[in-house]
Amino acid sequence: STYRTLPLPISSETIDECNAAQTEGRQVAKCKSILPYWLSHKDEDVVKRLLVIAKNSNAPIFEQNFAWLLLTRDGVVYLSLIAEESGDNWFLVSENSSGVSKYIDFGIGSTFNIDKQMKVTVQTAGKRGKKMKHYQIEQEGSVNQLD
Repeated sequence: STYRTLPLPISSETIDECNAAQTEGRQVAKCKSILPYWLSHKDEDVVKRLLVIAKNSNAPIFEQNFAWLLLTRDGVVYLSLIAEESGDNWFLVSENSSGVSKYIDFGIGSTFNIDKQMKVTVQTAGKRGKKMKHYQIEQEGSVNQLD
């Protein structure tokens, strides 16, 4: 099956902007390829697989959430978010080619950027100011923290 995957580079700001445009019914050129999977559409094989990965990794992601897939050679990696009053909480959920699932919680109010080499830079919003965290998404679906 052909996945709808995010074009790289991508940032949380771009996804937010495209979500807003879609909600308001506006057409934005760069948003044409930024389509999420709505996880409550159970009939899609892709959605079933994403929900199983979320469950296996103990990620707090359920059918009311959305998922944005990132293209890896083997394995599955996707972004999801839980909108909270205090800010969006983004998650990176992965299953590598060996079937090992895990999730990374970026934290409420954090923003991220993913470059063409699949390096993820997360700016975390904390009480003591902003901090940067870096992750690398591997082609076999593993995600490793770099610092």
